[in-house]
Amino acid sequence: MTNDPQALLEQAAEALKNEQYAAAEELQRRGCQLLRQQGAEEPRIANEIEKLADIHCAQRKFDLCANEYADVVRMREKFLPENDFSILRVLYRSAKSYFESQQYDLAESEMRKVLSIGETHTDARETLAFCLYQLGFLLYYVGKYQDAEPFLLRALPICDANLGAQHHQTIQLLGGLALLYKNCTDLGKDPEPYFRRAIDVSKSGKELEGTYLMNLCRLADYVAERKRYEEADELYSQLVTVVDASGHGVMILTCTGLLAVALNISSLGAKVNWWPTLLPKRRVTVFTVI
Repeated sequence: MTNDPQALLEQAAEALKNEQYAAAEELQRRGCQLLRQQGAEEPRIANEIEKLADIHCAQRKFDLCANEYADVVRMREKFLPENDFSILRVLYRSAKSYFESQQYDLAESEMRKVLSIGETHTDARETLAFCLYQLGFLLYYVGKYQDAEPFLLRALPICDANLGAQHHQTIQLLGGLALLYKNCTDLGKDPEPYFRRAIDVSKSGKELEGTYLMNLCRLADYVAERKRYEEADELYSQLVTVVDASGHGVMILTCTGLLAVALNISSLGAKVNWWPTLLPKRRVTVFTVI
């Protein structure tokens, strides 16, 4: 193997391009070691270590990449403004690495740093909304519902104003708030308006069909839980109609199993009554993110 770091890093990039992750990892690691040994400038070392961390992330080696991202941050803080986007980006990736390795306290700590940087960029409102949403989602995911709410609520009007009502991030926020209020009754908020708004703004876009079905299913589930069976049946019927019309051969629902899983809905006949009280209870995991 050559001792020319530039040649090694170029070979690593080529291996990565061809999705040869093990080879890319070894070449990139050796290139980074040689850069350090040869006294390369710190900005270049930081850039190459970030690439190594990205390779480890692609391999799901989250403990390794989290440590490497932390190294990059420490280096960049020496020669860049503390709110530089290249620091924000790496902190975010570090937070996601901790999240994926189920180190949620560390993930939260990093995401709070990300948000503190995002709040300094008053000319990048979309970045701020993204940071707010990511921290809110993390807190929701670990069950800190009351902590999550203010971040999601702050993000929503920013997304509305800067991205538009039909942007996927705006719709994600609506769905996230709906789930938050559905799962945390202590907050005393009604999730239904958020579900319905998410459904309304996503029902006309083909690219948003999955999001539309997800929120329609969750709303039907919520309504059924409140014993509003006729309304729930109507929502489930809408769900069946959309899935059938989409040409999907398999119906892959439901949130609490009140809707049966069926193959080729059209083969079931023109009239299908999906009464929640008559269907067996079962649980099928379909949608896993908010």
